[in-house]
Amino acid sequence: MLVFGSQRDKVTMYDYTLQLFDKIVSSEKKLHTFPDGLHQPFEDVESDEYMCVLTDWLKYKLKTFKTTRG
Repeated sequence: MLVFGSQRDKVTMYDYTLQLFDKIVSSEKKLHTFPDGLHQPFEDVESDEYMCVLTDWLKYKLKTFKTTRG
């Protein structure tokens, strides 16, 4: 999972992040952007939504890990 803010983020380049995502070879890749996000998702305006996205992804990965491991 690749999570990043928006074009407003002054630390990372939005276009380069999209290019990085496009180069990831995985059937499970997921991109989530936060339109009002900056560079610190735990402290941004959308931190609650970020935590929900992160929690949902971790639950999914844990469930699929358990399924593949028996």
